[in-house]
Amino acid sequence: MSVITHKRHLESRLNELERMRDKHLAWIKAFGRTEYLSSSDVLDIGQRQAILDREAALARVLQGQIDHACRALQRVREGADGRCEDCGGTIPEERLEILPEATRCVSCQEGWEQLAQCHKTNLKLSADRLSDKADERSVVQN
Repeated sequence: MSVITHKRHLESRLNELERMRDKHLAWIKAFGRTEYLSSSDVLDIGQRQAILDREAALARVLQGQIDHACRALQRVREGADGRCEDCGGTIPEERLEILPEATRCVSCQEGWEQLAQCHKTNLKLSADRLSDKADERSVVQN
């Protein structure tokens, strides 16, 4: 794939991601209005908040993808198109066609994902340990 084609794919993907993010944000703004709910609609308020939370999470994911696409576009402008940002190897053309915002080869991306998973697991374990210690202190105090 030529640099120009890749740049066009990236720009198209970026526009699509921004459009989807903006749609979610507009929906959140419109749906977040509570003037039509009475204070007795507790279940409706809870459901509404759950939906708003889900939409906000989707908007955050889209923003992360936008940031990644912007970084990939910057790499194209710098002449690093098709090069893995970690090992410097070639990113397969097929990968760039499917995922134009890719900045890592498959091997390096898998390494990053494994690292992220380990980090997530360690954070969960740390949180669980803190919770256990808090529970132990509570038992000792009582």
